[in-house]
Amino acid sequence: MEPTERYSDFDVFGGCCYLTCITGPYALLFAPCIYLRMTTQEVEFVGNRLHFRYDCCCMKEDKLIPLDRIQDANIGANFCSRLCGVSILSIQTANGSPTPEATIIAPRDAEGLRSMIMDRRDQLVGAGTSSGLDDVHGRLAPTFGGVQSTQQLGEIRNVLERIERLVEKGVDKFEPMEVK
Repeated sequence: MEPTERYSDFDVFGGCCYLTCITGPYALLFAPCIYLRMTTQEVEFVGNRLHFRYDCCCMKEDKLIPLDRIQDANIGANFCSRLCGVSILSIQTANGSPTPEATIIAPRDAEGLRSMIMDRRDQLVGAGTSSGLDDVHGRLAPTFGGVQSTQQLGEIRNVLERIERLVEKGVDKFEPMEVK
């Protein structure tokens, strides 16, 4: 069993106020769901991953986010969150999507949670380890700064140099490269 650390200090009232504000005229219809969303929200560190989840009557989210994929943790505030006195912590990952991987509503100490997430990420990346997830080809993902990633970078550099030479020559016909 992997060691875990949980963050569960949320402003439930402020979060409910915020979600009510953004749902507008539908707030009464979604009131039970809003309350459940705020009372079931959890953030937990499980090994090399951030586990974010909540469960309510109309939506459920349960995500394991590899810490080494986290790009940034942004603390934001819009009109509704300022009105209700809460912060919104958005977790951005290297998945190429403009939308956040996770949106944590109303943590009482947003700065502290953000620091906790980024410190964990920095420790993991600085230690030269990764989440252990496989890449799209089914191979083990390279570790940061490891021998495998250095070799792969060297191979990529060699292929790019070969492409540059071919472009400079103005080759009419592409000759396939030898596969090692």
